[in-house]
Amino acid sequence: MPASSSPSSPTSSSFPSPPPLHHTPDPYDGIIIDPQQLPKDPCIFAQHLTESLAAWRLQHRRGIWLKLPLTLASHVPVAASSGFVFHHAEQDYVMMTHWLEEGKPCTLPPGPTHQVGVGALVLDKGGKNILAVQEKSGPLRGTGVWKMPTGLLDVGEDIGAGAEREVKEETGVSARFKHLIAFRHAHAFAFGKSDLFFLARLEVEDDSSLQPCPHEIAACDWVPLSLFLSQPRFLASPLYACVYDLCRDALPENEGKARPVTAIMGTQLELGFKPGAAWLYHTSEWHHEKHGGKGEGEDGLEEGKGAKKGAGNHERG
Repeated sequence: MPASSSPSSPTSSSFPSPPPLHHTPDPYDGIIIDPQQLPKDPCIFAQHLTESLAAWRLQHRRGIWLKLPLTLASHVPVAASSGFVFHHAEQDYVMMTHWLEEGKPCTLPPGPTHQVGVGALVLDKGGKNILAVQEKSGPLRGTGVWKMPTGLLDVGEDIGAGAEREVKEETGVSARFKHLIAFRHAHAFAFGKSDLFFLARLEVEDDSSLQPCPHEIAACDWVPLSLFLSQPRFLASPLYACVYDLCRDALPENEGKARPVTAIMGTQLELGFKPGAAWLYHTSEWHHEKHGGKGEGEDGLEEGKGAKKGAGNHERG
């Protein structure tokens, strides 16, 4: 007579099958699905996704991250029908998420909330004229208004590097980041996103030739400061009127005269908790206290203080 199965013996249904989708657990009890290993057939993907979600619920997983490349765009409706929602998108992929803890608020971080822009205050070597442009496209096109070179940062680009790049691209002028003058934080900009705009002081390296970008700039020139700072369009704005006051204070002949000027300088430091470095922006007083008052053109970081070596000037300002 065949032996009967013991009630305590494991059966094939005692343990759930492992999720068929390749994945990596994240530190927050979530799952990151490997986009490189996804089935190309939408029907197979739908079956694997259903089985994987069931397994992850039994494992008490929380947030699920699914990155779908453009080549697998047919998988988007499959994921949406399984409870996934859009998180963010780039040119070549869309990121979708699914919060599995029913009845509990979703704590997944939101998608990108801000765009980051830079503007550059650049004076000629005589210090009497400001580098300015007129737009070929944009809200100031055809108005005759002169503005500073501005633009959005690229992905992974530092503020100072972005300001230098925008000046070079729009005017052909080479200039070096010196310090920040101010930054503005505003909301309800493009597609409802917030906006951070950093105004930087740059030191001109070569003001001999101007080469306006033919695609973006209608004209560029060294405009007299008195003319630039008296343009009615900007003076009518309380915000821009204040920005122009700060620009006046940042001029070489005015530094420290009207009122004490606190420059926002940059120091590149090792992260320490993981490989890499980042720029720390801070007041000039902190710079002088910590580094003995060393200024522009000097290495204001002592050996062993965590400075990133081999990356050009360690003090940008």
